Amino acid sequence: MRWPWSKREAAPERREAVPFTDAVVAALGAQAAGTATGDPSAIAALEAAAGLYATAFASATVTPSNPMTAALTPACRALIARDLIRRGEHVSQIIITGGGVRLQPIGSWDVRGPADERGWWYRIDEYGPSDNRTRVVAGQSVIHCRYAVDSARPWYGLAPLQWARATGTLAANLESRLGEEAGGPVGHILPVPAPGAPGGEGDDFDDPLTALRADLAAGEGKTLLAETTSAGWGEGKAGAPNADWKPQRFGASPPDVLPTLRTDAALAVLAACQVPAGLFTDADGTSQREAWRRWAMGPLAGLAAVVEAEIAAKLDQPVRLGFDGLWAHDLAGRAASFKAMVGGGMDIAKAAGLAGLMAGE
Repeated sequence: MRWPWSKREAAPERREAVPFTDAVVAALGAQAAGTATGDPSAIAALEAAAGLYATAFASATVTPSNPMTAALTPACRALIARDLIRRGEHVSQIIITGGGVRLQPIGSWDVRGPADERGWWYRIDEYGPSDNRTRVVAGQSVIHCRYAVDSARPWYGLAPLQWARATGTLAANLESRLGEEAGGPVGHILPVPAPGAPGGEGDDFDDPLTALRADLAAGEGKTLLAETTSAGWGEGKAGAPNADWKPQRFGASPPDVLPTLRTDAALAVLAACQVPAGLFTDADGTSQREAWRRWAMGPLAGLAAVVEAEIAAKLDQPVRLGFDGLWAHDLAGRAASFKAMVGGGMDIAKAAGLAGLMAGE
């Protein structure tokens, strides 16, 4: 095993394709052995966090407004935010057009070059409905936003659930186990006397349940008929348990602790994505407003700053993503802060800027 500083190239690890049949057999074997793991990227908690960031970025205002920044459309901003939470990084190629700039999202890429980021170059794959092509471009011609990086691999963006891998795997496994429970067969078992049971007329006994058996077998109720234990005792209904004469349902029956653990793991996933749990629980309005304020002022603003810095460096001009529209809920609180600052002797314009009521000096 080579140390990180002895790696010669930055390309992601490539694996040879596994034959389809072998992959299916391996998956079935893992499920049978109970060793199959879920996919953290498919859990609802991660999508809830990614969707929250994506909608916030889509609603942001971009300043300055010019042909260069016009490429940062709502759809583009939403994709950047979603990729950062789910994948840990986003790459778009900067394409100069006659009227300005266009950003082309890149599906897959390799990064090559020296330790100095200014010397990086990218091998990008562009995908179309019926064609795709691979190109080599300079690092200055792409926007490469990263949620977080490891100092040993600064060219590789890490998502929240890559840092909190154990939590993501736990949440995914709980989702998989509940899915297996819910995806199993469901129906009822109805115990009935067997043909020729005591009380019949020997070889000439006409089973009165024959028609019922045929109707139930052909029906959609999925009720199965099983022999009642009373037939073996020859004592009729009095010799069998009362439950033996009632339909018994079978189907999903997860232990009570499993849904509870799933909820706890989902909240941990939200925490790893820096989303307060109060935004997705039955908290009162005051708690939810405070959770929103903490998220918007902290994680959302911080992630926006990372994106702004990368875009400004590649477009060679300062860019700001404004989230003023997300603050309508806190107008009363900001007005109270403004009043307190002005009452303490602060300049009105400066106080308004600090309270977020208007642009300060």
